[in-house]
Amino acid sequence: MMATENDRMCFIANRNLLNPRFESYKLKEYDQSRIRTIPLSKPIDLEIRSGNQNKNYQELKTKSKWNHFLVGRFSAKLQLIWIEPKTLKISSLINPTSKDPLVSELLELPDIRSDQQQPGIEYDYPTGIALDDYCTKLQTDCKLWFILDGSNNLFLVDLNHSPQILARKELNTSDSFIHGFYTLSSVHIKDSQSDQFWMVLRSKSIQTTPRKKLIYTIYLVEIHIKPNPSQTETTLPFDLDIKIHTNLKGSDDLLSTHYDPINHRWCFRSTSEYTSYQEISESPPEEDEKVIKKEENMEIDQKSSAITPHPYNWNQTLDSLTIIFVIPFSITSKSIKIDIRSNALHFKLPGPLIPTQEETEQDNLDYLSNLFRYFGQEKQQGTELKLELWDQINAEESTWFIESSSSTSGTTTTLTIEIEKRSKLRWPHVFKIDTGVSEIMDPIELRSITENLAKYTSLTEEESNKQKRGGLGSLKGSEPSTKDPTYPSIQNTSLTAGEIDEEIDLGHNDILVTGMVMTWLTSPNQTDASNGTDWSVRVAQNGIPIHVISNPLKVINLDDDHPSEADHDSSIMIKSDIDGLVFNPPTDDTQDLQWTHTLTYPALAFVMASKREIWNSFYTPQFSLVFETSSSGSSSFTKSLGNLFVYYRATSDRQPISTQRVIQLSSSSPSFGINTDSGSVRDEHASILGICALSIPEFSRNRHAEEGGDPPACLTILILSQHHILVFDI
Repeated sequence: MMATENDRMCFIANRNLLNPRFESYKLKEYDQSRIRTIPLSKPIDLEIRSGNQNKNYQELKTKSKWNHFLVGRFSAKLQLIWIEPKTLKISSLINPTSKDPLVSELLELPDIRSDQQQPGIEYDYPTGIALDDYCTKLQTDCKLWFILDGSNNLFLVDLNHSPQILARKELNTSDSFIHGFYTLSSVHIKDSQSDQFWMVLRSKSIQTTPRKKLIYTIYLVEIHIKPNPSQTETTLPFDLDIKIHTNLKGSDDLLSTHYDPINHRWCFRSTSEYTSYQEISESPPEEDEKVIKKEENMEIDQKSSAITPHPYNWNQTLDSLTIIFVIPFSITSKSIKIDIRSNALHFKLPGPLIPTQEETEQDNLDYLSNLFRYFGQEKQQGTELKLELWDQINAEESTWFIESSSSTSGTTTTLTIEIEKRSKLRWPHVFKIDTGVSEIMDPIELRSITENLAKYTSLTEEESNKQKRGGLGSLKGSEPSTKDPTYPSIQNTSLTAGEIDEEIDLGHNDILVTGMVMTWLTSPNQTDASNGTDWSVRVAQNGIPIHVISNPLKVINLDDDHPSEADHDSSIMIKSDIDGLVFNPPTDDTQDLQWTHTLTYPALAFVMASKREIWNSFYTPQFSLVFETSSSGSSSFTKSLGNLFVYYRATSDRQPISTQRVIQLSSSSPSFGINTDSGSVRDEHASILGICALSIPEFSRNRHAEEGGDPPACLTILILSQHHILVFDI
């Protein structure tokens, strides 16, 4: 389906919501005594056994930001739970707003994940979604949850006063599911009279041919809760009947899902677009031939093809990207011309390459034929090799050059293409058609990134024996930091201090920005959607990613004794110059993909760039939360969760000054070790495992009356770590 002009311009800023007069966030002291610590009976173990030690950068990054807090809203009661990845034990924080909250273990799910092990792929963390006030026709006074164990086992559980498992469904190939590991992304009621739901599942599987890589599949399914007709004392009371409506395929993980009930459509957010399996199966025969020929080419013997399985390698910075082709013979600049465009590279071959004494013209043509075949195209004299890039570039500032070198084995030519990015995003791959060539990163940079991300994942037992402290990939015997990590260094964040230049832009904090692509799945109407032919797939902005710098904080409004989730949960914050702009998804009854600019955090991207290392960022309509951790692997930081920067949004759109606070998330609990299966103790870095917020209007008004200087809104923040829960208000 061709993208319309509206698809390409889905995020347009409202100039009336911008604040060009904004100057700075002024620091206001925070009373650290407000922080309460609720200890856990034993530390949460993040270790997951799946026969594979995870060293994948994207998976490490995803798991480092995993929110293990799951929230259910049941009439006048709030249920806050988390599931330990190793044991699948479900625990809950009871009465979180009281003076004496209680941590209680509710239920332990049966661990049958070992039956679905896959080489080269790791289990996901467990996921769950509450059905809130919903009760089945046969199950009243309940607190129902759908929970996936991180493998392929879907549970329906009741976490009421007598927690129990009501149903279990294995997502296997007999029901047309692929063999992979699953997460639960969204659940919505389809028909309450017949206990039917819409559910979005994400599968992670390994593709072995033509090259090994992870594949992510989104399933839109209809699930029906039915009484078990053969129920006995040893069986579960309900069955889960699942019907697949459609599925989509992508090369990157699903970040989040938004459901639009008015238009009955889903928005899938990822760092790359998703494609319908049906579109793949219905591709023209010539397209299928190109794919087949490309796969066949990967099996050609290297000696006869004169080309490696990957004919190029590449690396990148935040500003630029370098592509290198090593050609196994000598060529001249007259033999090739490269047309660099804003979204593609065109390799033009005006005539046959000039052969040298070491090789014949036929050898040159064989190499070119194999190169074209690798990219699924056919080589013909005078034609072009056209390769579409992953993102937009500045073509005028990009260039290319060739260099020849001779050795005893012959003459080779190095073709180097220097590309200037249009946006400061980290590319997952260079060409849209070829997603299997990983970036060749600088070893020091790769080690640093892996260390920082691995603090939030656990060590395997083998790695623990090698490294006494630190996460996966940490340096053995690293020197401790000489600075006290519990006291942050506050940098000047005033825009009037002459700091608004390239040096303090987002260039040195590459984990800030997520390049997000929106894929929409739409059905004509809810009742007639019976199979994949009724669904259409649209990619917003023609696949051009937006620059997301913060995500909505999960906020539960405890008003009128009836908990409800804040309505900003589907919004996103994107970077626009130095500001952070909040956009809400489409809500009208049209098929337009236009988002609405609703809020502005002036200079938020600017101040975030000054942080040492950002773990994650969240926002509400009143304030933005930026979590800064330490890159140090020293033991002095194992007792600290880092620092939380709170930036209050100006009450007026033209107000030049707003407020910031810094909260030190220090651990008052002693350092815990985690017992391994072999009986040894594994030390772990303190890290944030989950976060959510509670909004209590009456408490908020009282706080405002007492202090006067704070914004009228107030939240109670809950932060989950391996050893305790922190509770404080802002």
